[in-house]
Amino acid sequence: MKPQLLGLQRMTARLLADFENISGLTRITLPLMALILGGAMIPTCAQQARETNGAGTLSANTELVLVPVQVEGPGGKPLRGLHQGDFVLRGDGKAQPIKIFEETGGPPAESTTATKAATPSATAAGEFSNVPDGGLPQHLLIIAIDRVNTPYGEQGWARQALLKFFSKGMPEQPFALVEITEGGLMQLHSFSSDPKALLDAIGNDHGKMSKTEQKHEVKGELPFPGSFAPADAAAFKGTVEMKAISATVSNFMQLEQAYAGVPGRKSLIWLSADMPDVEEIAAILNRGNIALYPVNLRGIQADTHLLGEDDDTHTGSSEPPSGDNGMRDLALRTGGRYCSAMTELKTCIGQAVADSTNYYLLGFYVTQQDRKPGWHKLEVKLTSGRGRIYSRSGYYLEPRTASTQDEILGDLIAAANAQIAYTGVAFSVEHLAESTGSTGGFRIRVPATSVLLQSGQRNLSYEIAMVVLSQNGEPTAEAHTIRLDLNAEQTEHALTQGWRYDETLSKPASAAVKFIVRDNGTGNIGSVVVPLTEGRKN
Repeated sequence: MKPQLLGLQRMTARLLADFENISGLTRITLPLMALILGGAMIPTCAQQARETNGAGTLSANTELVLVPVQVEGPGGKPLRGLHQGDFVLRGDGKAQPIKIFEETGGPPAESTTATKAATPSATAAGEFSNVPDGGLPQHLLIIAIDRVNTPYGEQGWARQALLKFFSKGMPEQPFALVEITEGGLMQLHSFSSDPKALLDAIGNDHGKMSKTEQKHEVKGELPFPGSFAPADAAAFKGTVEMKAISATVSNFMQLEQAYAGVPGRKSLIWLSADMPDVEEIAAILNRGNIALYPVNLRGIQADTHLLGEDDDTHTGSSEPPSGDNGMRDLALRTGGRYCSAMTELKTCIGQAVADSTNYYLLGFYVTQQDRKPGWHKLEVKLTSGRGRIYSRSGYYLEPRTASTQDEILGDLIAAANAQIAYTGVAFSVEHLAESTGSTGGFRIRVPATSVLLQSGQRNLSYEIAMVVLSQNGEPTAEAHTIRLDLNAEQTEHALTQGWRYDETLSKPASAAVKFIVRDNGTGNIGSVVVPLTEGRKN
Protein backbone atom coordinates (compact mmCIF):
# COMPACT_ATOMS: atom_id res chain seq x y z
CA MET A 1 0.00 0.00 0.00
CA LYS A 2 1.29 3.45 -0.86
CA PRO A 3 2.35 5.40 2.26
CA GLN A 4 0.27 8.45 3.08
CA LEU A 5 2.99 11.05 2.71
CA LEU A 6 1.06 13.53 0.62
CA GLY A 7 -0.94 15.94 2.73
CA LEU A 8 0.84 15.17 6.00
CA GLN A 9 2.12 18.43 7.42
CA ARG A 10 3.56 19.56 10.71
CA MET A 11 0.77 21.10 12.77
CA THR A 12 0.35 22.24 16.34
CA ALA A 13 0.62 19.67 19.11
CA ARG A 14 -3.10 19.01 19.23
CA LEU A 15 -3.10 18.11 15.54
CA LEU A 16 -0.24 15.64 15.97
CA ALA A 17 -2.19 13.30 18.22
CA ASP A 18 -2.12 10.51 15.61
CA PHE A 19 1.27 11.42 14.18
CA GLU A 20 3.06 8.31 15.48
CA ASN A 21 0.56 6.09 13.68
CA ILE A 22 1.54 7.50 10.28
CA SER A 23 4.71 5.89 8.99
CA GLY A 24 5.11 7.68 5.68
CA LEU A 25 8.81 8.44 6.02
CA THR A 26 10.91 5.53 7.24
CA ARG A 27 13.62 6.66 9.58
CA ILE A 28 16.80 4.69 8.86
CA THR A 29 20.18 5.68 10.22
CA LEU A 30 22.77 4.69 7.61
CA PRO A 31 26.52 4.32 8.14
CA LEU A 32 28.06 7.72 7.50
CA MET A 33 30.31 7.61 4.49
CA ALA A 34 32.33 10.77 5.13
CA LEU A 35 31.90 14.27 6.43
CA ILE A 36 34.27 16.59 4.63
CA LEU A 37 35.14 19.96 6.09
CA GLY A 38 37.44 22.59 4.66
CA GLY A 39 38.74 20.22 1.99
CA ALA A 40 39.95 17.65 4.57
CA MET A 41 38.05 14.39 4.92
CA ILE A 42 37.14 13.69 8.55
CA PRO A 43 35.52 10.31 9.22
CA THR A 44 32.47 10.59 11.43
CA CYS A 45 31.91 8.39 14.41
CA ALA A 46 29.11 8.58 16.95
CA GLN A 47 29.27 12.31 17.56
CA GLN A 48 28.26 13.97 20.79
CA ALA A 49 24.68 15.23 20.71
CA ARG A 50 23.88 18.94 20.98
CA GLU A 51 24.32 20.28 24.49
CA THR A 52 21.14 20.91 26.46
CA ASN A 53 20.47 22.45 29.81
CA GLY A 54 17.86 20.82 31.97
CA ALA A 55 14.89 18.96 30.54
CA GLY A 56 15.64 19.60 26.87
CA THR A 57 16.03 23.37 27.33
CA LEU A 58 18.74 24.99 25.20
CA SER A 59 21.26 27.27 26.84
CA ALA A 60 21.49 30.80 25.44
CA ASN A 61 22.86 34.08 26.79
CA THR A 62 21.14 36.55 24.50
CA GLU A 63 18.80 36.55 21.54
CA LEU A 64 18.74 39.12 18.75
CA VAL A 65 15.39 40.65 17.81
CA LEU A 66 15.34 42.43 14.42
CA VAL A 67 12.69 45.08 13.74
CA PRO A 68 12.15 46.46 10.20
CA VAL A 69 10.76 50.01 10.39
CA GLN A 70 9.31 52.23 7.66
CA VAL A 71 9.33 56.00 8.10
CA GLU A 72 7.13 58.24 5.95
CA GLY A 73 7.79 61.91 5.46
CA PRO A 74 5.76 64.60 3.70
CA GLY A 75 3.47 63.28 0.97
CA GLY A 76 3.88 59.70 2.19
CA LYS A 77 7.36 59.40 0.67
CA PRO A 78 10.05 57.38 2.49
CA LEU A 79 12.05 59.53 4.88
CA ARG A 80 15.72 58.70 4.39
CA GLY A 81 19.00 59.64 6.00
CA LEU A 82 17.94 59.04 9.61
CA HIS A 83 20.46 57.88 12.19
CA GLN A 84 20.37 55.44 15.07
CA GLY A 85 19.92 58.26 17.57
CA ASP A 86 16.71 59.33 15.81
CA PHE A 87 14.90 56.18 17.03
CA VAL A 88 13.58 55.10 20.41
CA LEU A 89 12.83 51.38 20.71
CA ARG A 90 10.79 49.86 23.54
CA GLY A 91 10.01 46.24 24.29
CA ASP A 92 7.24 45.59 26.83
CA GLY A 93 7.42 49.29 27.70
CA LYS A 94 11.14 49.16 28.55
CA ALA A 95 13.67 51.15 26.50
CA GLN A 96 15.99 48.84 24.55
CA PRO A 97 19.51 49.82 23.45
CA ILE A 98 19.67 49.63 19.65
CA LYS A 99 22.62 47.36 18.84
CA ILE A 100 21.91 46.84 15.12
CA PHE A 101 21.11 49.72 12.78
CA GLU A 102 20.98 49.68 9.00
CA GLU A 103 19.19 51.71 6.34
CA THR A 104 17.90 49.98 3.22
CA GLY A 105 16.75 52.25 0.43
CA GLY A 106 16.59 52.81 -3.29
CA PRO A 107 15.26 50.67 -6.12
CA PRO A 108 16.26 46.98 -6.16
CA ALA A 109 19.01 45.99 -8.55
CA GLU A 110 17.81 42.50 -9.45
CA SER A 111 17.85 41.26 -13.01
CA THR A 112 14.59 41.52 -14.95
CA THR A 113 14.98 38.00 -16.28
CA ALA A 114 12.81 35.26 -14.82
CA THR A 115 14.32 32.64 -12.57
CA LYS A 116 12.69 29.42 -11.45
CA ALA A 117 13.56 28.46 -7.90
CA ALA A 118 10.97 25.66 -7.94
CA THR A 119 13.05 23.77 -10.48
CA PRO A 120 16.52 22.79 -9.24
CA SER A 121 19.07 25.01 -10.91
CA ALA A 122 22.09 23.30 -12.41
CA THR A 123 25.13 25.08 -10.97
CA ALA A 124 27.54 22.82 -12.88
CA ALA A 125 27.41 19.59 -14.83
CA GLY A 126 25.52 17.13 -12.64
CA GLU A 127 25.09 19.61 -9.76
CA PHE A 128 21.76 21.01 -8.56
CA SER A 129 20.99 23.75 -6.06
CA ASN A 130 18.03 25.37 -4.32
CA VAL A 131 19.54 28.78 -5.10
CA PRO A 132 18.62 30.13 -8.59
CA ASP A 133 21.41 30.72 -11.08
CA GLY A 134 21.11 34.48 -10.60
CA GLY A 135 21.13 34.19 -6.82
CA LEU A 136 18.38 34.97 -4.35
CA PRO A 137 16.83 38.44 -4.66
CA GLN A 138 17.50 41.06 -2.01
CA HIS A 139 13.85 42.13 -1.99
CA LEU A 140 10.84 39.96 -2.66
CA LEU A 141 7.10 40.46 -2.81
CA ILE A 142 5.02 37.29 -2.56
CA ILE A 143 1.47 37.20 -3.90
CA ALA A 144 -0.65 34.35 -2.54
CA ILE A 145 -4.11 33.35 -3.82
CA ASP A 146 -5.89 31.61 -0.96
CA ARG A 147 -7.85 28.63 -2.30
CA VAL A 148 -8.50 27.17 1.15
CA ASN A 149 -10.54 30.04 2.60
CA THR A 150 -11.90 31.58 -0.61
CA PRO A 151 -14.91 30.55 -2.75
CA TYR A 152 -14.13 29.79 -6.38
CA GLY A 153 -15.67 33.00 -7.66
CA GLU A 154 -13.49 35.25 -5.53
CA GLN A 155 -10.44 33.26 -6.63
CA GLY A 156 -11.32 34.19 -10.22
CA TRP A 157 -11.68 37.85 -9.28
CA ALA A 158 -8.23 37.74 -7.70
CA ARG A 159 -6.67 36.32 -10.87
CA GLN A 160 -8.37 38.95 -13.02
CA ALA A 161 -7.00 41.67 -10.74
CA LEU A 162 -3.48 40.26 -11.04
CA LEU A 163 -3.75 39.92 -14.82
CA LYS A 164 -4.80 43.56 -15.07
CA PHE A 165 -1.97 44.68 -12.78
CA PHE A 166 0.83 42.81 -14.57
CA SER A 167 -0.52 43.73 -18.04
CA LYS A 168 -0.03 47.45 -17.27
CA GLY A 169 3.61 47.20 -16.27
CA MET A 170 5.12 46.62 -12.87
CA PRO A 171 7.85 47.92 -10.54
CA GLU A 172 11.43 46.73 -10.92
CA GLN A 173 10.76 44.26 -8.15
CA PRO A 174 10.95 40.43 -8.07
CA PHE A 175 7.60 38.76 -7.45
CA ALA A 176 6.72 35.22 -6.44
CA LEU A 177 3.27 33.80 -7.20
CA VAL A 178 1.85 31.02 -5.03
CA GLU A 179 -1.46 29.41 -4.16
CA ILE A 180 -2.55 28.26 -0.71
CA THR A 181 -4.23 24.88 -1.18
CA GLU A 182 -5.42 21.99 0.97
CA GLY A 183 -2.55 19.89 -0.38
CA GLY A 184 0.12 22.45 0.48
CA LEU A 185 1.73 25.55 -1.01
CA MET A 186 1.67 25.55 -4.83
CA GLN A 187 4.16 27.68 -6.73
CA LEU A 188 2.93 29.35 -9.91
CA HIS A 189 6.16 31.29 -10.49
CA SER A 190 9.12 32.35 -8.41
CA PHE A 191 11.69 35.14 -8.25
CA SER A 192 10.69 36.97 -11.42
CA SER A 193 10.43 40.63 -12.39
CA ASP A 194 9.37 39.76 -15.95
CA PRO A 195 5.68 40.74 -16.34
CA LYS A 196 5.17 38.42 -19.34
CA ALA A 197 6.40 35.39 -17.38
CA LEU A 198 4.08 36.27 -14.48
CA LEU A 199 1.13 36.85 -16.83
CA ASP A 200 1.75 33.45 -18.41
CA ALA A 201 1.90 31.82 -14.99
CA ILE A 202 -1.48 33.29 -14.02
CA GLY A 203 -3.01 32.63 -17.42
CA ASN A 204 -1.91 28.99 -17.40
CA ASP A 205 -3.26 28.41 -13.91
CA HIS A 206 -5.98 25.74 -14.05
CA GLY A 207 -8.10 27.66 -11.53
CA LYS A 208 -8.60 30.69 -13.80
CA MET A 209 -12.20 31.73 -14.57
CA SER A 210 -13.54 34.08 -17.18
CA LYS A 211 -14.99 37.40 -16.04
CA THR A 212 -18.48 36.28 -17.10
CA GLU A 213 -18.18 33.14 -14.99
CA GLN A 214 -16.97 35.19 -12.04
CA LYS A 215 -19.88 37.63 -12.15
CA HIS A 216 -22.44 34.81 -12.30
CA GLU A 217 -20.83 32.61 -9.66
CA VAL A 218 -23.41 31.68 -7.02
CA LYS A 219 -21.86 31.01 -3.65
CA GLY A 220 -23.67 28.69 -1.26
CA GLU A 221 -23.18 27.32 2.22
CA LEU A 222 -21.26 24.18 3.09
CA PRO A 223 -22.86 21.12 1.44
CA PHE A 224 -24.14 19.37 4.54
CA PRO A 225 -25.69 15.94 3.94
CA GLY A 226 -29.45 16.16 4.11
CA SER A 227 -29.67 13.50 6.79
CA PHE A 228 -27.59 15.53 9.26
CA ALA A 229 -29.33 16.68 12.41
CA PRO A 230 -28.64 20.33 13.35
CA ALA A 231 -26.13 19.29 16.03
CA ASP A 232 -24.33 17.00 13.58
CA ALA A 233 -24.29 19.74 10.94
CA ALA A 234 -22.71 22.14 13.45
CA ALA A 235 -20.08 19.54 14.32
CA PHE A 236 -19.40 18.92 10.63
CA LYS A 237 -19.01 22.64 10.00
CA GLY A 238 -16.61 22.91 12.94
CA THR A 239 -14.55 20.04 11.55
CA VAL A 240 -14.37 21.70 8.13
CA GLU A 241 -13.31 25.02 9.68
CA MET A 242 -10.65 23.31 11.80
CA LYS A 243 -9.34 21.53 8.73
CA ALA A 244 -9.13 24.85 6.88
CA ILE A 245 -7.20 26.43 9.77
CA SER A 246 -4.80 23.47 9.92
CA ALA A 247 -4.21 23.63 6.15
CA THR A 248 -3.65 27.40 6.30
CA VAL A 249 -1.10 27.12 9.12
CA SER A 250 0.67 24.32 7.24
CA ASN A 251 0.87 26.45 4.08
CA PHE A 252 2.41 29.32 6.01
CA MET A 253 5.00 27.01 7.55
CA GLN A 254 5.95 25.95 4.04
CA LEU A 255 5.95 29.55 2.82
CA GLU A 256 8.34 30.59 5.60
CA GLN A 257 10.84 27.83 4.71
CA ALA A 258 10.42 28.40 0.97
CA TYR A 259 11.61 32.03 1.24
CA ALA A 260 13.77 31.83 4.38
CA GLY A 261 16.89 32.15 2.24
CA VAL A 262 15.83 35.53 0.87
CA PRO A 263 17.53 38.17 3.05
CA GLY A 264 15.82 41.19 4.49
CA ARG A 265 12.16 42.01 4.79
CA LYS A 266 9.64 40.21 2.58
CA SER A 267 6.13 41.46 1.79
CA LEU A 268 3.18 39.11 1.36
CA ILE A 269 -0.01 40.11 -0.47
CA TRP A 270 -2.61 37.61 0.80
CA LEU A 271 -5.71 37.49 -1.40
CA SER A 272 -8.33 35.75 0.74
CA ALA A 273 -12.05 35.83 1.49
CA ASP A 274 -12.00 34.50 5.04
CA MET A 275 -8.64 34.83 6.73
CA PRO A 276 -8.42 32.91 10.03
CA ASP A 277 -7.23 35.07 12.93
CA VAL A 278 -4.72 32.54 14.23
CA GLU A 279 -1.89 33.72 16.47
CA GLU A 280 0.37 31.00 15.11
CA ILE A 281 0.25 32.55 11.63
CA ALA A 282 1.56 35.87 12.97
CA ALA A 283 4.36 34.05 14.81
CA ILE A 284 5.36 32.16 11.64
CA LEU A 285 5.44 35.38 9.59
CA ASN A 286 7.45 37.25 12.22
CA ARG A 287 9.96 34.41 12.38
CA GLY A 288 10.35 34.59 8.59
CA ASN A 289 10.59 38.41 8.56
CA ILE A 290 7.48 38.55 6.36
CA ALA A 291 5.11 41.53 6.55
CA LEU A 292 1.49 40.82 5.66
CA TYR A 293 -0.66 42.92 3.32
CA PRO A 294 -4.06 41.18 3.41
CA VAL A 295 -6.78 41.85 0.84
CA ASN A 296 -10.33 40.81 1.75
CA LEU A 297 -11.78 39.43 -1.49
CA ARG A 298 -15.32 39.46 -0.11
CA GLY A 299 -15.20 43.22 -0.34
CA ILE A 300 -14.73 43.03 -4.11
CA GLN A 301 -18.47 42.47 -4.53
CA ALA A 302 -19.07 45.83 -2.89
CA ASP A 303 -16.39 47.69 -4.82
CA THR A 304 -14.99 46.59 -8.19
CA HIS A 305 -12.31 49.28 -8.01
CA LEU A 306 -9.96 46.67 -6.57
CA LEU A 307 -9.97 45.05 -9.98
CA GLY A 308 -8.76 48.26 -11.56
CA GLU A 309 -12.06 48.90 -13.37
CA ASP A 310 -12.84 52.33 -14.77
CA ASP A 311 -16.01 52.47 -12.71
CA ASP A 312 -15.10 53.01 -9.06
CA THR A 313 -18.65 53.52 -7.81
CA HIS A 314 -19.16 52.08 -4.32
CA THR A 315 -22.53 50.36 -4.04
CA GLY A 316 -22.05 48.08 -1.06
CA SER A 317 -22.75 48.30 2.65
CA SER A 318 -20.80 50.64 4.89
CA GLU A 319 -20.16 47.73 7.25
CA PRO A 320 -16.66 46.20 7.03
CA PRO A 321 -16.57 42.86 5.19
CA SER A 322 -16.39 39.65 7.21
CA GLY A 323 -12.88 38.86 8.44
CA ASP A 324 -11.62 42.47 8.40
CA ASN A 325 -10.73 42.55 12.08
CA GLY A 326 -8.57 39.43 11.82
CA MET A 327 -6.88 40.79 8.71
CA ARG A 328 -6.12 44.13 10.36
CA ASP A 329 -4.72 42.39 13.44
CA LEU A 330 -2.40 40.16 11.42
CA ALA A 331 -1.18 43.12 9.36
CA LEU A 332 -0.46 45.10 12.54
CA ARG A 333 1.39 42.24 14.21
CA THR A 334 3.64 41.60 11.22
CA GLY A 335 4.39 45.19 10.25
CA GLY A 336 2.33 45.17 7.06
CA ARG A 337 -0.74 47.21 6.14
CA TYR A 338 -4.33 46.23 5.64
CA CYS A 339 -5.64 46.62 2.08
CA SER A 340 -9.39 47.12 2.09
CA ALA A 341 -11.69 46.66 -0.89
CA MET A 342 -11.59 50.45 -1.30
CA THR A 343 -7.88 50.21 -2.11
CA GLU A 344 -6.87 49.59 -5.71
CA LEU A 345 -4.67 46.50 -5.97
CA LYS A 346 -1.83 48.37 -7.68
CA THR A 347 -1.83 50.85 -4.77
CA CYS A 348 -1.61 48.01 -2.26
CA ILE A 349 1.21 46.31 -4.16
CA GLY A 350 2.99 49.64 -4.65
CA GLN A 351 2.89 50.27 -0.91
CA ALA A 352 4.25 46.79 -0.19
CA VAL A 353 7.09 47.34 -2.68
CA ALA A 354 7.98 50.71 -1.16
CA ASP A 355 7.95 49.25 2.35
CA SER A 356 10.22 46.35 1.36
CA THR A 357 12.78 48.48 -0.45
CA ASN A 358 12.92 51.47 1.91
CA TYR A 359 13.22 50.66 5.58
CA TYR A 360 15.45 50.86 8.62
CA LEU A 361 16.52 47.66 10.35
CA LEU A 362 16.78 48.00 14.11
CA GLY A 363 17.99 45.25 16.40
CA PHE A 364 18.23 44.69 20.15
CA TYR A 365 19.21 41.80 22.38
CA VAL A 366 17.03 39.99 24.89
CA THR A 367 18.97 38.43 27.76
CA GLN A 368 18.24 34.96 29.02
CA GLN A 369 17.08 36.49 32.31
CA ASP A 370 14.49 38.68 30.56
CA ARG A 371 13.50 36.09 27.99
CA LYS A 372 9.92 34.89 28.30
CA PRO A 373 8.41 32.76 25.51
CA GLY A 374 5.37 34.24 23.79
CA TRP A 375 4.29 37.61 22.41
CA HIS A 376 5.86 40.85 23.59
CA LYS A 377 4.79 44.43 22.96
CA LEU A 378 6.96 46.46 20.62
CA GLU A 379 7.01 50.22 20.14
CA VAL A 380 9.18 52.39 17.89
CA LYS A 381 9.19 56.20 17.90
CA LEU A 382 11.20 59.04 16.43
CA THR A 383 12.91 61.46 18.79
CA SER A 384 12.04 64.37 16.50
CA GLY A 385 8.49 63.30 15.71
CA ARG A 386 8.93 64.58 12.14
CA GLY A 387 7.89 61.37 10.38
CA ARG A 388 5.31 58.64 10.62
CA ILE A 389 6.46 55.23 11.87
CA TYR A 390 5.24 51.86 10.58
CA SER A 391 6.50 48.70 12.28
CA ARG A 392 5.09 45.54 13.74
CA SER A 393 3.34 45.88 17.08
CA GLY A 394 5.07 42.98 18.76
CA TYR A 395 7.68 40.26 18.56
CA TYR A 396 7.43 36.58 19.36
CA LEU A 397 9.95 34.51 21.29
CA GLU A 398 9.65 30.79 20.77
CA PRO A 399 10.23 28.32 23.60
CA ARG A 400 13.92 27.41 23.64
CA THR A 401 13.51 23.66 23.80
CA ALA A 402 15.37 21.01 21.87
CA SER A 403 13.28 19.59 19.04
CA THR A 404 11.90 16.14 19.73
CA GLN A 405 12.42 13.32 17.26
CA ASP A 406 8.74 13.51 16.31
CA GLU A 407 9.05 17.24 15.59
CA ILE A 408 12.15 16.68 13.46
CA LEU A 409 10.46 13.83 11.62
CA GLY A 410 7.38 16.00 11.10
CA ASP A 411 9.53 18.73 9.55
CA LEU A 412 11.18 16.25 7.20
CA ILE A 413 7.87 14.74 6.13
CA ALA A 414 6.42 18.20 5.47
CA ALA A 415 9.48 19.06 3.38
CA ALA A 416 9.21 15.76 1.50
CA ASN A 417 5.58 16.53 0.61
CA ALA A 418 6.17 20.21 -0.18
CA GLN A 419 5.61 21.12 -3.81
CA ILE A 420 7.91 24.12 -3.52
CA ALA A 421 11.66 24.26 -2.89
CA TYR A 422 12.83 25.23 0.60
CA THR A 423 15.69 27.77 0.86
CA GLY A 424 16.13 27.92 4.66
CA VAL A 425 19.44 26.09 4.21
CA ALA A 426 21.17 26.88 0.91
CA PHE A 427 22.98 23.86 -0.49
CA SER A 428 23.79 21.98 -3.68
CA VAL A 429 23.86 18.30 -4.59
CA GLU A 430 26.31 16.84 -7.10
CA HIS A 431 25.38 13.56 -8.81
CA LEU A 432 28.64 11.64 -9.07
CA ALA A 433 29.39 8.80 -11.48
CA GLU A 434 27.18 5.74 -11.11
CA SER A 435 28.53 2.53 -9.66
CA THR A 436 27.32 -1.04 -10.07
CA GLY A 437 23.95 -1.59 -8.42
CA SER A 438 23.59 2.01 -7.27
CA THR A 439 22.69 5.46 -8.54
CA GLY A 440 26.28 6.45 -7.88
CA GLY A 441 27.47 8.95 -5.30
CA PHE A 442 25.81 12.14 -4.19
CA ARG A 443 27.78 15.00 -2.69
CA ILE A 444 25.96 17.58 -0.58
CA ARG A 445 27.67 20.95 -0.24
CA VAL A 446 26.60 23.55 2.34
CA PRO A 447 28.53 26.85 2.00
CA ALA A 448 29.79 28.73 5.04
CA THR A 449 27.34 31.55 4.26
CA SER A 450 24.51 29.14 5.11
CA VAL A 451 26.08 27.84 8.35
CA LEU A 452 24.83 29.48 11.53
CA LEU A 453 25.61 28.68 15.15
CA GLN A 454 22.86 29.84 17.47
CA SER A 455 23.67 31.71 20.66
CA GLY A 456 24.28 29.09 23.34
CA GLN A 457 24.65 26.25 20.81
CA ARG A 458 28.03 24.58 21.18
CA ASN A 459 28.20 22.42 18.06
CA LEU A 460 26.37 22.21 14.75
CA SER A 461 23.81 19.49 14.15
CA TYR A 462 21.98 18.54 10.94
CA GLU A 463 19.43 16.05 9.75
CA ILE A 464 19.68 14.86 6.14
CA ALA A 465 16.81 13.08 4.39
CA MET A 466 16.99 11.45 0.98
CA VAL A 467 13.50 10.73 -0.39
CA VAL A 468 12.94 8.77 -3.58
CA LEU A 469 10.26 10.38 -5.76
CA SER A 470 7.83 8.54 -7.99
CA GLN A 471 7.44 9.21 -11.71
CA ASN A 472 4.83 11.91 -10.95
CA GLY A 473 7.05 13.57 -8.35
CA GLU A 474 5.39 12.25 -5.19
CA PRO A 475 7.48 10.91 -2.27
CA THR A 476 7.61 7.14 -1.87
CA ALA A 477 8.32 4.89 1.10
CA GLU A 478 11.94 4.58 -0.02
CA ALA A 479 13.54 7.22 2.17
CA HIS A 480 16.55 7.46 4.44
CA THR A 481 17.56 9.92 7.14
CA ILE A 482 20.95 10.57 8.67
CA ARG A 483 21.83 12.74 11.65
CA LEU A 484 25.13 14.61 11.60
CA ASP A 485 26.30 15.92 14.96
CA LEU A 486 29.54 17.80 14.40
CA ASN A 487 32.23 17.94 17.06
CA ALA A 488 33.98 21.17 18.06
CA GLU A 489 36.70 20.92 15.40
CA GLN A 490 34.22 20.15 12.61
CA THR A 491 31.96 22.99 13.76
CA GLU A 492 34.85 25.47 13.61
CA HIS A 493 35.75 24.37 10.07
CA ALA A 494 32.14 24.47 8.91
CA LEU A 495 31.61 28.03 10.16
CA THR A 496 34.50 29.30 8.04
CA GLN A 497 34.59 26.93 5.06
CA GLY A 498 31.25 25.14 4.97
CA TRP A 499 30.88 21.37 4.84
CA ARG A 500 30.06 18.58 2.44
CA TYR A 501 28.81 15.04 2.81
CA ASP A 502 29.03 12.03 0.45
CA GLU A 503 26.46 9.23 0.20
CA THR A 504 25.68 6.30 -2.10
CA LEU A 505 22.12 5.03 -2.63
CA SER A 506 20.87 1.74 -4.02
CA LYS A 507 19.44 2.29 -7.48
CA PRO A 508 15.73 3.15 -7.09
CA ALA A 509 13.04 2.67 -9.74
CA SER A 510 12.24 6.36 -9.85
CA ALA A 511 12.77 9.59 -11.71
CA ALA A 512 14.37 11.69 -8.98
CA VAL A 513 15.57 11.94 -5.39
CA LYS A 514 14.72 14.83 -3.10
CA PHE A 515 17.46 15.84 -0.66
CA ILE A 516 16.46 17.68 2.52
CA VAL A 517 18.85 19.33 4.97
CA ARG A 518 17.53 20.52 8.35
CA ASP A 519 19.66 22.71 10.63
CA ASN A 520 18.76 21.38 14.07
CA GLY A 521 19.96 24.56 15.76
CA THR A 522 17.80 27.03 13.83
CA GLY A 523 15.10 24.71 12.51
CA ASN A 524 15.76 26.03 9.00
CA ILE A 525 15.33 23.58 6.12
CA GLY A 526 16.54 23.42 2.53
CA SER A 527 15.51 21.01 -0.22
CA VAL A 528 16.88 20.09 -3.65
CA VAL A 529 15.44 17.65 -6.22
CA VAL A 530 18.03 15.72 -8.24
CA PRO A 531 16.74 14.01 -11.42
CA LEU A 532 18.18 10.59 -12.22
CA THR A 533 19.48 10.23 -15.74
CA GLU A 534 18.89 6.60 -16.70
CA GLY A 535 15.90 4.32 -17.10
CA ARG A 536 14.49 3.28 -13.79
CA LYS A 537 14.60 -0.52 -13.99
CA ASN A 538 16.58 -2.49 -11.45
